[in-house]
Amino acid sequence: MNAADWKAPANDGEILVQPSLDQLAIDARENHRWLTDLDIKIAGQPFSVWRRQMRRILGQADPDQLLICSGHQTELYHPGVWIKLALMDRLAKNTDGRALQISVDSDSPKHLSLRYPGGSVDITPELSAQVQWSGLLRSPKSEYLQSVQKKIEEVRRWDFGSLLPDFVANLIQHSNGAVNLPQALAEAMQELDQNLGLSYEVTMSQPIWASEPFLAFVLHLLNSADEFARCYNQALAVYRQRERIKSPGRPMPDLAIEAGKIELPFWLDDLSNGGRERLNVEIANGRATLNVKNKTIDCTHISASELVAVCSENQIRVAPRALTLTMFLRLFACDQWIHGIGGAHYDQITDQIIRDFFHIDPPKFGVATATLFFPASGRLRISLSEVRHQRHQTIHHVLNGGKEKYLQEIATAPRRSLQRAEVFTAMHRAMDEANSRGLEDWNRQWAGLQHRAMEDDTIFNRELFYAIQPAERLMNLTCSLD
Repeated sequence: MNAADWKAPANDGEILVQPSLDQLAIDARENHRWLTDLDIKIAGQPFSVWRRQMRRILGQADPDQLLICSGHQTELYHPGVWIKLALMDRLAKNTDGRALQISVDSDSPKHLSLRYPGGSVDITPELSAQVQWSGLLRSPKSEYLQSVQKKIEEVRRWDFGSLLPDFVANLIQHSNGAVNLPQALAEAMQELDQNLGLSYEVTMSQPIWASEPFLAFVLHLLNSADEFARCYNQALAVYRQRERIKSPGRPMPDLAIEAGKIELPFWLDDLSNGGRERLNVEIANGRATLNVKNKTIDCTHISASELVAVCSENQIRVAPRALTLTMFLRLFACDQWIHGIGGAHYDQITDQIIRDFFHIDPPKFGVATATLFFPASGRLRISLSEVRHQRHQTIHHVLNGGKEKYLQEIATAPRRSLQRAEVFTAMHRAMDEANSRGLEDWNRQWAGLQHRAMEDDTIFNRELFYAIQPAERLMNLTCSLD
């Protein structure tokens, strides 16, 4: 795959899929084969033990069946994200595999305001709450969602059949029994997608981070913190140099390495009060320790199952930050991971870390995105810069060639002469008089064009929630996958 080609399509209805569907199937089988036979140890146990256990936790009953996965934050995502699920579903069907969406509810909440031309509404009244991860947001009550439903009634006046009312109806239904907002959102969107012909399963991410295989992965990194941090920071440096990124904080900051203390790319969450801090491991006398709630956890002499118990007893959770999330799932869970373009670019860093730290080739992944604008009945986007240029041209050509005569007189008059100044003044007086007649109408048109340009910012925004679209447009995208 060529990372230079990982760009969002510019035109409505276009998709990007790399590699091809057939090659993704080949890669998935190859990933499955070598990951199943991978001969390394994690936290004192063969890697295969943890991988089989993690797949069973995710409901993978048949160890030989391919598991095709994608993941995203639980939010109101756009068609460019949605196409990942469609590709995952299509690939699973083509390989007799199983499609599983990981709904990440351990990241900070974002993109939970429903925007559409002419309005917007928050999908939950809790957006102003300062919570560290989206799983802390409660499922909205039916009364609030009914008010959302009333606010979007105007979509019924659009000249196409938007799926938005169906989505809100689904959300009302699933919010009643959901643990929190992310679960309600994931289930509501899954039901919507089932009606579009997709048949993937969904799991929330939080139970994964409490599992023994994940905490074995965490222990493995904790006990090699210095080597892992070195590989991590070096991979970031290589990526920044290749992409000509000068900011040391992009795309994410280096891990802090101090005397006796090393930062690792995990969050340490306090489930009792919703607190969150970056995970730091202390290294002394060949031992790696964590300080949690005034307790010292000896990571060198603890098993993964014991760490599970410690986390449960103290109501703490270790949650991955961006790169360790996909690193774990691509290695320990799935046979083929489907990325969007942002995740794909970042996982070039992940691939380098896997090579340098685990000394293995990283499993291959797929990339998919798409562009769907708001269905605007063939409306063309206004270019204010072009309109400004037209205004400039209008002002300076208002005399229909008369300006050139003035300029010739100015050019032939002696420099700094009274004659030259008089001709210059006469030219601008003539232009102002002519423009005063025409620019009043133009200025009224300009105000209208500015308003339309503001509408265009929404209509031609590829990041509007995918359920704004009618079913047929989304289904046409899936047909483009073949």
